[in-house]
Amino acid sequence: MPKKHRDRIFHCLDLIAIPAGTPPVTSPPPRSSKAMPRKSSKAAANALQRLNLDAEDAPVETLPAKASSSGTAAVGGGQEEECLRRLHELVGFGRERVELTEEEVRANDQRQEDEICALEAIFGDNLVMFSRKEGQRSFQVHVHIEIPDGTNVSARLSSGAGTPNYKQAHDHDGDASDELFYKFRVDHLPPILLSCLLPLSYPSHQPPFFTISTEWLDRVMISSLCEMLDMTWEEQQGMEVIYQWVQRLQSSSLSYLGFGDEIVLSKHDQTYAEDGGDKRALTHNAPPDVTIPRIIRYNDDKHHEAFLYAIHYCMICFSEFPGVDFIKLPCHHFFCQKCMQTYCKMHVKEGTVVKLLCPDTKCGVVVPPNILKRLLGEDEFERWETLLFRELLTQWLM
Repeated sequence: MPKKHRDRIFHCLDLIAIPAGTPPVTSPPPRSSKAMPRKSSKAAANALQRLNLDAEDAPVETLPAKASSSGTAAVGGGQEEECLRRLHELVGFGRERVELTEEEVRANDQRQEDEICALEAIFGDNLVMFSRKEGQRSFQVHVHIEIPDGTNVSARLSSGAGTPNYKQAHDHDGDASDELFYKFRVDHLPPILLSCLLPLSYPSHQPPFFTISTEWLDRVMISSLCEMLDMTWEEQQGMEVIYQWVQRLQSSSLSYLGFGDEIVLSKHDQTYAEDGGDKRALTHNAPPDVTIPRIIRYNDDKHHEAFLYAIHYCMICFSEFPGVDFIKLPCHHFFCQKCMQTYCKMHVKEGTVVKLLCPDTKCGVVVPPNILKRLLGEDEFERWETLLFRELLTQWLM
């Protein structure tokens, strides 16, 4: 990096009171996730089936080709557009117009530019800038919640009239035989999306316009987070606050909302805004058969992303390689690609395809065809299919 650019970034960090050595925001190290249903019934099991989750088994970890650090794949592209639309609707809503001198406008513009420069250096790809509109800057920050020891997530499911839904934890109405309290553990939650629009009067006179959205909190809780950011501005009026906002959302959201060791997914209230709720609080209002798999899938994606970039030990050749050079089996055992390729080719060559199992001697899980297709050549894979068919036919005839 050229010295003049580096010096400018350090200057921007000083302006928003951040130590120059502050590292980029990262996610906590991965831990295993596990589903822990508490009770079962026929109706509750049907509700879980609609979630594609088994009442007795933990969700199976998926291995996507590429996990998104920003969470946009989990959240959906339309939500970002909705946040921006709502931002522009908020401009001028409930605020007094501030008359600024040309000097104040120039000073604010420079302070905004310096703040954005620092935020881009800190948050990297988690910050997305948009084109200026009427001289005003707008952007979005994907805020990843800090849960270094993981957390439980629970929801009360009911089969009701054939469509599963979840109720608040304290709601005990209804037939208990038709309900299931589903609980699972995650180390990563889908990010909170903070969308900001900087008025010309920021930071000297007024705070940024903003919206907050996420798919695992209801509108009441998101409104509480909006109040938390308002309090931060009240404490630091006239100062740049975006970094402080992101830090508070990242480190204090769960405690501020009263969550301890467990997050309870509550029923989304679509009428809250109509009753005078915070218009800056945006929620998906998605049913549990959408929300729960999204949370689990995002957690699995982040685990896989962490696995790809970490260094691991191959138990066959006793060498260390990055995760991208490993083959991970459905049983979650993993071995370096070179060893697995040699292992699979050896069994195909010798005709012992029924022994193509996980190399861990205590496991015995079959190596699936999709992995074999990656490791074997075209002719070898056809030989494997032929040998396996013959072996199965022989066993059937016996």
